[in-house]
Amino acid sequence: MWKNMKTFKIIAIWDEEAEVWSVDESDIPGLVAWGATRKELIEKLEVLVPEMLELNGHLLDGDISKTVPLELIANYSKRFEVGNCAR
Repeated sequence: MWKNMKTFKIIAIWDEEAEVWSVDESDIPGLVAWGATRKELIEKLEVLVPEMLELNGHLLDGDISKTVPLELIANYSKRFEVGNCAR
């Protein structure tokens, strides 16, 4: 069913200072969202993505299907302090 449809990609990053997951990049213009957990972010995206796709109707290439494939890529990085390591 989704084989011929474009998969919309969203890249989320963990902001260590703000302690939230936020959308960093997206195939959907104007998409801005964040959540304290990935689950919370996904719940927000479930509401926002359909709204934004409707506003950016040209992204659907005439496909008026009720479902679209979405890929969320979550990047987490952290810096760790390394003291005098025993060798």
